[in-house]
Amino acid sequence: MDPAIANHLGDGIAPEAGFAGTTAKDWIPDPSGTFNGINDLACFELTIIDGVVKDIKNIKGGRGYMSTKGGNHYIRGFNIYGNNIDPLSPWLGTAQVDLSFVDGQLKDVILTDGGSSYELAVRAAAEDNTKNTTEGLEYPIRVAINYNLEEIQYLVRDPELYNDYYLISDTSLECQSKDIGNFGGLQLALKPSSTKAQDLLASLPATTGYSGKGAQRSYGAPQQGLVQAKDHNGTIIAGGLSRPLQDGVTFLEFTTRPAPGQVKVDFGGDPLSSYLVNFREASKSIDLSYGSWSSGLSQASTSSINFAKDVSLSLVRTDALDRSISLGLLRKGETNPTLLITNAKAASNSALNTNSIFIPSGSGSWLATEGQRLGSTSTSLAMLAAGEWNPVARNAAGENLSVESMSISGNSVDVEFTGGIRALYNTSGTGIAQSIPGSGKLAVTVKRLGRQNNGLAFYEADPITGAVIVNGQSFIPGDTGYLQAALASAKSDGLYLTPDKLPGYGGERVITDLPLDASQNYGLLLLRNNNASDLVSSYSQANPDGAVGMLSFVAPNRGILYGIEDLIASKSDSDYNDLIVGISSETFSLA
Repeated sequence: MDPAIANHLGDGIAPEAGFAGTTAKDWIPDPSGTFNGINDLACFELTIIDGVVKDIKNIKGGRGYMSTKGGNHYIRGFNIYGNNIDPLSPWLGTAQVDLSFVDGQLKDVILTDGGSSYELAVRAAAEDNTKNTTEGLEYPIRVAINYNLEEIQYLVRDPELYNDYYLISDTSLECQSKDIGNFGGLQLALKPSSTKAQDLLASLPATTGYSGKGAQRSYGAPQQGLVQAKDHNGTIIAGGLSRPLQDGVTFLEFTTRPAPGQVKVDFGGDPLSSYLVNFREASKSIDLSYGSWSSGLSQASTSSINFAKDVSLSLVRTDALDRSISLGLLRKGETNPTLLITNAKAASNSALNTNSIFIPSGSGSWLATEGQRLGSTSTSLAMLAAGEWNPVARNAAGENLSVESMSISGNSVDVEFTGGIRALYNTSGTGIAQSIPGSGKLAVTVKRLGRQNNGLAFYEADPITGAVIVNGQSFIPGDTGYLQAALASAKSDGLYLTPDKLPGYGGERVITDLPLDASQNYGLLLLRNNNASDLVSSYSQANPDGAVGMLSFVAPNRGILYGIEDLIASKSDSDYNDLIVGISSETFSLA
């Protein structure tokens, strides 16, 4: 209510004789009807000089006043509040006017006392602390008459006069995989977490007087905010900037393949789009898969591997501990292990591993592994029989170390033994894809830290023997002509990449137009300096002296990963990062 009216009615704190006989209803324009805003308000304008009201001008008569008086009444001594002489008695020292109402309209306003101390009102209106007159004001000082002060402020009539709220809502975040870009992406849908909040936002009107547009409306979902996806290493793989949302929906296209492990999706909240609702930040961790491959390896127990077929394995020591260790395998039911490496050398502290392959830059990244050798390598030149085998690590005292943990993915097994000794056991081929999300199309990602301009090829090989068939003739690893047959097969199938199709030193390239078939097992072939007579195969038995030129890394749900060494053993730094090759689906599925 307006205190300039309410204070001086018969039941007010300072009744005025000039108000006698009127009620609050008489001071409301058309109290029983609708209120059409400013056009219904009676209003007069003040001229103030040096703190004194010098003149009054009737601006608008309004309608529907003095309804209990038939619309006709004369008011004496209406106080113009706002001189701030005494906050507890705001009528002291005020200017006074007489008001004449005829047929519900204000017909005349007569100044009877100019009052004093209106300087602050003038300066506030002028936004100028030196101003002492209303003359020349862009917005003159006017007094509207209405017992309901809220109607003057918000220019609407409501049974409760004024509606306002501010809702702070928790936010739910839902994700769907999308087949976009080279690495897939996510569709994010953000909305209030609770049904109650959803119902309130759907039903509550905007604040009284708000336009219902822009920030002066409520939204049922966030309209903007920072969104991003981070992989297990903390690398931002999508988003990272604030962006507009289409009623809570947006898309994130991955810029790289995330490291194995969960991906965390973050929403930074939206407190700005609406004056009425604040959507809190939200996070969600998701599991995703770029496909799975099988090369006949499976976990038989917590400490043993099952070979579904006879197999040849490569082996590398990956820990950096200064201990003398021999590595191999023990077939179930036998007592003497097959030792593939005796007195295996440890790896460098910063040697290439699965984690570093997925870190794009910095001290822990693949770029920092240059010259950091992996441990000793070897291969089983003879095939290992199908069945159950236990990985073996034997110390200098001849004691076998227990298997503490084991992870199998695709064509690789990562084993940790007691005391932190670690080794990777690899089959030679890619294996065969068991499940490929999206369209089933494969992508190849190549990173390079090799100085030589090498070529790279992929060739179909028998998943059991590694055999290649060219012109009806079969070659198995170790046969004379095997490497040349593998290259001929790769070229025939369009799976040969010349150096110009590979990245430069320190670079990365994604290749999506190779006609790889997910249902086939492939061997990899390196052409040193792109020389077709100097070849290295992922099938180590095919290489001179069985040299291990390629190693596979365990990368659950991220496809197949190879690290390639491009120098001959006598000159090699054994860092296996000259080319780093990943094969996976172009997109992913959510678990």
